[in-house]
Amino acid sequence: MTALIDVKEIKKKSRVRFFLHIFGIIFLTLGVIAGSLLLLLLSSLDYIPNLILTIVLDATYFSFLVFYFFSIFPIVKHYYKVFGKMNQVAFEHRRRLKYVEEKENRINENVRYRTLCFIYKEGENNYNENLYVLDNNVKFIKDKYYSLFTYQNIILSYEEAKDATV
Repeated sequence: MTALIDVKEIKKKSRVRFFLHIFGIIFLTLGVIAGSLLLLLLSSLDYIPNLILTIVLDATYFSFLVFYFFSIFPIVKHYYKVFGKMNQVAFEHRRRLKYVEEKENRINENVRYRTLCFIYKEGENNYNENLYVLDNNVKFIKDKYYSLFTYQNIILSYEEAKDATV
């Protein structure tokens, strides 16, 4: 099996990264609030320069927060939601899927997923299955059969299926 995602590592990293971001934002906010209050409380009788500095500091921090919560934090939160509570029971082993094509990418909470279309046969019917590759540029060969391990339709590892020969 060729692993695309190291399960233990990404689970640990997603949890640590999420909590570091939360604590970092909390401490940074407390630091900006304390700094603004100290600038105003410890100013001399001419408090206008400190007031202007406090306003600029707070406006810059507010702009950073808007950027952070619209661009960076959704990615961290998405990885935590998807991989934070991952366990071996939730993995699916898809034994014989035929690769068809790569469809257009899907973006979910600023995270880009490559969409791959596979076909599998069940009884007399053929079914299409869209699976996703995250953070990897792996290439599958068209019309080859693969055995895949997935988690929430995200490919974790794959292996080219061997056909039995006599």
